[in-house]
Amino acid sequence: MKRDQLIGALIGIVRATDNAPGDEETFQVIVDGLKMDGEDEVLIENQYKLSMNEKFRLVPDCMICKTPCGRTFNYDMNDLWEEADEELKQAKIDLLNDLIEVAKSNPSYTKEAESYLYDGLFAIGDYYMASQFDEFKERKKQFIK
Repeated sequence: MKRDQLIGALIGIVRATDNAPGDEETFQVIVDGLKMDGEDEVLIENQYKLSMNEKFRLVPDCMICKTPCGRTFNYDMNDLWEEADEELKQAKIDLLNDLIEVAKSNPSYTKEAESYLYDGLFAIGDYYMASQFDEFKERKKQFIK
């Protein structure tokens, strides 16, 4: 289990919260998953399973769906690594590193922290322009001085 699959699953959870609001438990799964930077494969695999369970808790029908719609798909991190627009690729990598840094600071569950982490993960998996990532640098300052 690669860490990329775990990050992709976290993006899938965030996508699921678009239709099924997350809660403090969802937030903690996101934070714990982001903190798995450089951990061993067994820990990453376990966190991946927890992440998938959390996504299916939020949107249980997705677990049995025969024709997935893509709204809650896990993000394929190869899309990031193969991004042709180098500026966009770097903006997404920088944001991911910022999200990891904030997660490692053990943020309390607040709407601001939830919004920052969820919006950031969503942006990595969506079709943003590089300039749209600037706002996340400003928002990070409320968590990391």
